[in-house]
Amino acid sequence: MNKKLKKKIIPECSGAYKEELTKKVLDAEVVYEWKNIIQLKLKFRLFIIVPILIGFFGCAFLTRTMPEISIMLVILGILLGSFINFIAYAKRDYLCQITPYGIRNYETEQVPEVFYKATRGVAYVGIVACVIAVIFVGPMAFVGAGASALMAFQMRSFHKSIETRITPFIPDVEYHFYSDESSFGNGIVLFEHTIPSYFSETDSNLTNLKSFHWIMVYCKEEQFSKINDVLSQYITTRPKIFKQQLASE
Repeated sequence: MNKKLKKKIIPECSGAYKEELTKKVLDAEVVYEWKNIIQLKLKFRLFIIVPILIGFFGCAFLTRTMPEISIMLVILGILLGSFINFIAYAKRDYLCQITPYGIRNYETEQVPEVFYKATRGVAYVGIVACVIAVIFVGPMAFVGAGASALMAFQMRSFHKSIETRITPFIPDVEYHFYSDESSFGNGIVLFEHTIPSYFSETDSNLTNLKSFHWIMVYCKEEQFSKINDVLSQYITTRPKIFKQQLASE
């Protein structure tokens, strides 16, 4: 274990510990906040959508002797792929609030409720279509129908919701940070602050603490200077690492 950690009392990352710090962040006043719109780039969305299309098109090919079922599977595959692209990976309204004790992240999909209802309806039809394909084609259809049916089952619970992430600060440790701009459009960069002294392959408590206190914020590169100035009032960071990384990219 790191020598610095031996001199400190490392808390146990228990449910009570998380609940106490999370409540502290939720109850704290906001000292700085910003809004953005985030979305995965098209190539990353296709990485999920293409296998679904392959599954449905594969089932359609196996049922080609029954044109009605085959055509229905093709249509459902296209519909499911489209809904996943426009709902599951839709643009999200992002709000981040910095408090003296931690960060509150809120993400909400930019999707009307009617699309969620339509997706749930298509999902039920998709499940029936996959079952029919297995009945008429046999075990070979499980190759494509299995994955497609699983995705359809998951889509039954699609509802509009606000995704919340609360990340408490640890003021007496050193954070390192880096950026990831490869996955997102609209000029958005994911900035992550981690605690190197909490990285461990053998200590599960340190691993849990590292994950619980792992700071992730989405912003444009030009916004980060101000954000980092605010964060630096509450945590210890290494700005030189950030500058060196940007210079090397």
